[in-house]
Amino acid sequence: MISIKAAINPLRSLALLALLALITTSFPLPAGAATTIATPTTATATSPETTATTTTTTTSAAQPYQVRVEGTGPPMLLIPGMMCDGTVWDATVAHYRDRYQCHIFSLAGFAGVPPVEGPFIPTMRDALVNYIRDNNLRNPIIIGHSLGGHLAYAIALEAPQEVGPVIAVDGVPAFGALVSSDASTATIATRAALTRGMMSMMSQEALAAQSKNFLASMVTDPKTAERLAKTAGKSHPKTVANAMYELTVSDLREDIAAIQSPVLLIGAAEFAKDDATRKAVRTRYEQQVEKIPNHKVVMTQDARHFVMLDKPEFFYDTVDQFLESLKKDVMTIKAASRSR
Repeated sequence: MISIKAAINPLRSLALLALLALITTSFPLPAGAATTIATPTTATATSPETTATTTTTTTSAAQPYQVRVEGTGPPMLLIPGMMCDGTVWDATVAHYRDRYQCHIFSLAGFAGVPPVEGPFIPTMRDALVNYIRDNNLRNPIIIGHSLGGHLAYAIALEAPQEVGPVIAVDGVPAFGALVSSDASTATIATRAALTRGMMSMMSQEALAAQSKNFLASMVTDPKTAERLAKTAGKSHPKTVANAMYELTVSDLREDIAAIQSPVLLIGAAEFAKDDATRKAVRTRYEQQVEKIPNHKVVMTQDARHFVMLDKPEFFYDTVDQFLESLKKDVMTIKAASRSR
């Protein structure tokens, strides 16, 4: 019989664990289209059926991201994970832009986007909520990968009545607790702080080298890993260190009970090679989101952390089925209301 701890230890599907493992090995702990920077412009999205536009922005403290907009239809926000930019969603945009207006973000400090000051997660959360409000986006679908998935939960908490369905791709409310399930909150915070200090001292070259190493375990295709590494290696070391720390210590598991949006969590478990391990890992993912009133967890045994790149058809089918089920639920409610 396999223990939960033994099952979770191989969670190499998480970029967080992979990077932490590489850093702590080096420093042992004690006992679509390319975005160009332009003058800020505003996307137009005043109704569920919006027209196709293209937007790029500079970064600032008030606007700590670059964004491009493609497609026609209801709004869909796409948020990348740690050290990635919006190009990680290019294939997803190609799949959805004939049905949705896709807002593809690249976050400050990652993949060559200029960094900004301030705490990472609260800054990004508030900026993305303001983006939704400023552009009159009505209940946008939010899809986030890894760190982007964690941000999606945070956005849904900050603006519960303004956000539509949330889809987290291998992103959970409490990364630190998932990776170190037997560690106390204080232990997780202490280790995260030490790791942040050491990562902050890394040179750009060292970070790029580490990125190439850990991304090789995050996707199944070596060419995809190489492409990801080229952009990840341009990330700002201090920003990565701070974002990694915040993601590790952040725990939204109690707060998410207030999320009003339906939530889909897609978990990657390619590393789980037997039924007992798969069951144990699924349980850990289920526990992460169990307090969200309307949630669904779907695990894949055939993809690593970048599910949308490893198994795109599985990803599209899973997302499409989830969104279609929500439409059917609305139709059922309307029909029941009319029959009264």
